[in-house]
Amino acid sequence: METRTVNGRVVTDRRGASEVTGLAYQTIRLYASPTNRAGVGFPEPLTDNLEGREWYPLDELHAYAQRLAQKNAPAGAPAWLRDGDPDDLLPATEFRRAADIGQGTWKRYVQDSRAAWTEGTDGYLPLPDDEEDYRGTGTRYFWKRHRIAHWLDNRPGQTAAGRVGRKPGPPAATVDDAIAAMRQAGGDLSGTQLAAALNIKLPTAYRLLRQARERLDNQ
Repeated sequence: METRTVNGRVVTDRRGASEVTGLAYQTIRLYASPTNRAGVGFPEPLTDNLEGREWYPLDELHAYAQRLAQKNAPAGAPAWLRDGDPDDLLPATEFRRAADIGQGTWKRYVQDSRAAWTEGTDGYLPLPDDEEDYRGTGTRYFWKRHRIAHWLDNRPGQTAAGRVGRKPGPPAATVDDAIAAMRQAGGDLSGTQLAAALNIKLPTAYRLLRQARERLDNQ
């Protein structure tokens, strides 16, 4: 990471900002643009335009990374979900309520999970423990209480601040990268499209897409 000292402050350029925040460079370019900075809370560059690049105070970038980490931290299972027999079968309505997921997002998760479920593996959502035909119009799914709680407790959050100072290679893609890719595409993306856009593995793309949709639905 390149740094300079300007007016007594340590600064870095956009590639350094990518390393500090854990966001992909293309996301930094989007967030650091004058039209987007205020909306996403990205730090303002110093007025000194050295070497044809914008330079950002390192302390402000670290603070921004901390805000990202707090915003993206998973909430875990709610207390009411744990109050009962761990093997109780709960319907999708209870799963959705515990996850605080909108109905439209939930429907997409189910649709995008079915291919994995037919192979006996988890998709966006964990593999149901039981299912039944619902009046000939569809399928009702059920999950054991403890499996819902486990899934909610282990929903990955992004910890951009925790990666500060590490130099193992390009930063891992985050939910902010997924949102930026969706906006650049002019709308929603499939898991395959997101994987190609961010050069990540498909399971990672599914996870980031789920988190991005949740956040956008709650905005």
